[in-house]
Amino acid sequence: MQTKNYFSLIKKKLEKEGYDVKHQVRIYDYDVDIIATKDGMKHLIEIKMTQESAISVFAYLKQYTELTEISFVWLALPKSIITGDIITISETVGIGLYSIDHNKMEIISKAKKLPEGNLDVRMGSYSLPVTPGKNFSLNIVLYAVNKNFRNIEVSYLSGEPFYIPKIESIPKIIDVIPQKKSDIKLIIGVRGDTKPDIYSLYVTIKGEKTNLLKRQNIRITEETEHTIINKLTNVRNLLAHSQTNVEDTLKTIGEIIDKQNPDITQIIPKWNELAGYCLTIYHFQQAELIYKKLLEVILKHEQNTNKRLHKGSEYYNLGLSLATQGKMKEAQENWSLAYKEDIINFGKTKALDLPAKKALDKYSK
Repeated sequence: MQTKNYFSLIKKKLEKEGYDVKHQVRIYDYDVDIIATKDGMKHLIEIKMTQESAISVFAYLKQYTELTEISFVWLALPKSIITGDIITISETVGIGLYSIDHNKMEIISKAKKLPEGNLDVRMGSYSLPVTPGKNFSLNIVLYAVNKNFRNIEVSYLSGEPFYIPKIESIPKIIDVIPQKKSDIKLIIGVRGDTKPDIYSLYVTIKGEKTNLLKRQNIRITEETEHTIINKLTNVRNLLAHSQTNVEDTLKTIGEIIDKQNPDITQIIPKWNELAGYCLTIYHFQQAELIYKKLLEVILKHEQNTNKRLHKGSEYYNLGLSLATQGKMKEAQENWSLAYKEDIINFGKTKALDLPAKKALDKYSK
């Protein structure tokens, strides 16, 4: 009995059971003998005439299971080549087994439903600052579980205050393979008359059996954070040549923060970098001023937002700047505050091994 006769027999039987049957179907990179569809589920059926070719189907199990739209995999074999080993493998891996003998077709073992695929979409970081009249980029990470996701279209909805700039071409089309991250970068334009606030950007992810809508909140500012970061950078550059008064700059930054209420979490790293630089060039008094102003700003932010920030490193480094000036009592007070911060954030056991506790133990003797 030839392969085409097997197909005719399988087609006739499955169509009687309500299946839509198609022969020699190409799915992505694979040529499949039969796809039978019923109740929205697709059954992949391979017809093989020898034991060796039957074993090859089992060998390709992973590739079959990763096909997005396939729910079941079957193997149709002549009854004469079906052995106990083939039946055992079929039942173990979940590939269904049809036995064909002349004009008779029967199920030897039923196919198990393949695991559902899942496309995990993680909204990543976006470039800062986001300001009116300029473009910014948004990073998106796609991660496939169990299935391949081919020809996935990633885009975003254009509308006030966002638009698609000329340099951007969407949708972005990508294949997402199981256990491998796929990164997408979208370029988004912000209209020039946009008022500073937080706006929702909606990202669409579409494909066969995939239709997702994700939201990312975007903070649009008047470049306040960017302005402060630049000022802090300039102070460092000027300090190298002893050409600046730190107090005046800190006062100006404080006034900007009070008026504009920027996201200080974007500013703190640069602020710490400046203070740390002062320590390395032995400008201890200036380091003290910078750390004190930074802590003042953080504490005020916590009070206004009711959100706590970790301040252990700031208190510890302020203590260092004081200790190097001989102000040991004040230094120990700040190390004590740093130690309390470490306990809150990392637990008492880990806090014992951190610098604040070690400094307290060393200088309290």
